[in-house]
Amino acid sequence: VWGTGSHGTLLRNFITGQDWICPPYTGRGPEQTNSYQKQIGSSRAINLAGVGVSKYFNVVGNVLGTADMGNYPNFAPVYMNVWPTTRNWDHEGVIFSLGYANGSDDGSFPGDNNLPFTTLINHGNWDIVNNQVMWDTNITDHAIPQSLYLASKPSWFGILTWPPFDPTNPMATSPTNIPAGYRFIFGTDPPQAASPPIISQVTCNTNGSVTLNLSTATNTSSRILMTTNLASPVWQPIYTNVAGTNGAWQFTDTMASNCPIRFYRATTP
Repeated sequence: VWGTGSHGTLLRNFITGQDWICPPYTGRGPEQTNSYQKQIGSSRAINLAGVGVSKYFNVVGNVLGTADMGNYPNFAPVYMNVWPTTRNWDHEGVIFSLGYANGSDDGSFPGDNNLPFTTLINHGNWDIVNNQVMWDTNITDHAIPQSLYLASKPSWFGILTWPPFDPTNPMATSPTNIPAGYRFIFGTDPPQAASPPIISQVTCNTNGSVTLNLSTATNTSSRILMTTNLASPVWQPIYTNVAGTNGAWQFTDTMASNCPIRFYRATTP
C-alpha cells in the first residue's frame, strides 16, 4: 500500500511477493531471461509505505512469498525491513517492507516512519523465509476464521478446497486454489461437485409395479438400491442410469409386485 491507507485486512491469501518482468521493456527483440532486472516489477509480499502513513493493517492467516522472490539469479529473501533500518534496493526479496516511501528509498526519505509496523497485526502467517507459521506472542487465539463474510463454501468454488489457502498446509498452495486462478490456468471454471440423486416422486401402479422419478446432476451416473427390511437393511442395487442433459430420469420397478414391502434409495456409484 503506497500513500494514505488504513484499517485493511488480508485474510487467507497467497501473496507471492514477485512480479516477473523480463527486458527488453520496449517489447523489441528476444526476452532477456538472464537479466538481473528479471524481477524489477516487485519483490515485496507486504509493502506498507510510511509516507502518507499506511497504518492499522491486519495480516492474518496468509501464505507469503515464494522461493524465487528477490534478486535474480541469487534468490535470498529476508523476512522484514522496518524503518529506520537501512535497507537494500528495491529488488531484494522481502516478506514485510514497513515504513519506507518507495522502492528506491533506503530509509532516508523525508516522511518515513514506523507506524506501519507499530500498528500492524501480523498473526498466523506462513512465510518462505521462516518456513513456518509465525504467531503474535501477544495473541493467544490461534483459530483463524475461514472467512470474514461467508458462512460456508460458496457454490462457485465447485470442487475446489475451502478455505482455499491454509498457512498450516503451505505445500497445498497454488494459484488454482481459487476460481479466478483456476480459470486463468485452465481456461474454464472449476467443475461443480456432483449433486446427490433425489427421489422426487414415487408412484404405485395398478399392475403392482412402482415408478420412481429422480433428479440429479446432468450426465451423472446414479444407482437405485432396494431393501425389504429397514431394521436390518441389506441394500441391493437394482438399476444404474446416467442422467441426461436436464438431470431428470425415471425407473419402473416391475419386480415390486413380488414383494409386499420395498424401500428405495438412490446413490452415486
